[in-house]
Parts: sequence; C-alpha cells; structure tokens
Amino acid sequence: MWAVRDGDWKLIHAQAGDEPPELFNLASAQPEKVKELKALWDAWNAQQAPPDAAKDKSLKREKRKAKKAAYLGLPHFAKCGISLPS
Repeated sequence: MWAVRDGDWKLIHAQAGDEPPELFNLASAQPEKVKELKALWDAWNAQQAPPDAAKDKSLKREKRKAKKAAYLGLPHFAKCGISLPS
C-alpha cells in the first residue's frame, strides 16, 4: 500500500482488503488530479534508496574496510587481501 497527499487531496493505492474503502472515491471524476498525485508519488519514490540497499551488508562491510584502510594510510592492505579488524 502507498499513499500521497497534497492539501485536501490524497491518492491511495492498496490491495483489496488492506484498508476499509474510502468514503468518497473521486478517481474517475478527477483523472487529472489522479495523474498529478501519481506524479508526486513517482518523483518522491525515485529519490528513495532501492529496497536491496539496506540488505547488502557485504558491500557495506567492504566499504567500511576500505575506508578504514584509507584512514590508516595503508590502502595496499585492501589490495593484497590482508584482513583488517571490523
């Protein structure tokens, strides 16, 4: 489910059964407003991190090791496979 709000207007996209139905569904009467609100959602959603970004722990671990090696002034450690403590 997702939703976007602009002033008194809101656009909700939900699977059937997720939420009780809205009292007033004006989507068919206001198609331009639906397009405008969907564009707001699309713009916001495009700025968010991909869903897998938080799950990629190994990439984060490698970046942390490289940053630590660079901080210590020893970038050759990362290149030669010597492990640094995490």
